[in-house]
Amino acid sequence: HRDLHSFPTRRSSDLRDNFKRLYMMLLVALIASALSVQLLRRTMRQREALSDSATRINTIMDNVIDGIVTVDENGRIESMNPPAERMFKDSADALVGQDFATLLYEGCKDVYQEHLGSGSGMVIPSFESNECEMRGRRPDGSTFPIELALTRVFLQGRGLLIHLVRDISERKRADERQRLAAS
Repeated sequence: HRDLHSFPTRRSSDLRDNFKRLYMMLLVALIASALSVQLLRRTMRQREALSDSATRINTIMDNVIDGIVTVDENGRIESMNPPAERMFKDSADALVGQDFATLLYEGCKDVYQEHLGSGSGMVIPSFESNECEMRGRRPDGSTFPIELALTRVFLQGRGLLIHLVRDISERKRADERQRLAAS
């Protein structure tokens, strides 16, 4: 007789426990959802900041005067900015994967290779006494005088060479005009 009367209380106790568990599960789910929303917002802000930073860097790279060519450890072109494309009169798509030395006048390739092994930050001057005048070469075979500054960097464990290329044709013409005027 006693077991019959205790049955409903045991059942209501079980229901109460189930409701408590359900309430706790809902509470945990709500907290997890709130944390997920916070993490998602934070991630979105970080992505926006990265996107803004990438846009800023790309704008700078596209609008500097000098050509910037990134070369891997094997001397292969990885990227180049639009001023470099205009300077060499060729597209990055056509040049990526090619040896940077293909952009140099034949007589200057050895000088370039020597400078590569000589240090981490260097400028290859436009005039090399008794060796060559540093010259860039275009697909049509025409050449133009350049200054070439190289900087070795390491990104994610990989060595890269940043080539800053300056077309000094106008400077050479001005020097020639001044020399002629002086004579």
